[in-house]
Amino acid sequence: MSDHRPLVDLINTTFSPDEWRIWIRANYEAIVNHLPAPQASAFNVITVSIETLERRGEVDAKFFDNLASERPKRLDDINAERARWFSPILEPERAPASRTPPPVTRIEATVDNDGSSDSGVLSDTRIRFGRDRAT
Repeated sequence: MSDHRPLVDLINTTFSPDEWRIWIRANYEAIVNHLPAPQASAFNVITVSIETLERRGEVDAKFFDNLASERPKRLDDINAERARWFSPILEPERAPASRTPPPVTRIEATVDNDGSSDSGVLSDTRIRFGRDRAT
């Protein structure tokens, strides 16, 4: 499971529970029926909404743009959370599918098999040798 807590905390300090429900209805009406009952805690409502949006692939650039548009005085905090959310180093599972994968590490090696040398390349967790064997 992804770490939603920083985003939940940001929203919890930025919106009242009623404001959050109104914002969700205005921007993501399709998930309104997934939200807990009105008497649920703000933390629970926000957590469920973020988890639901994430499952739907909607915690994206547009999500953060909508937050920033609604709360421009919190722009620095929103942008910091946007950077954390999409950071491939801190949260690789959240990196958008359209991102270019990291470069493949190549390690050249020479292996001595029964007195004969063979060179190969370690790439993509496979070792490829001159005769296209994989180990």
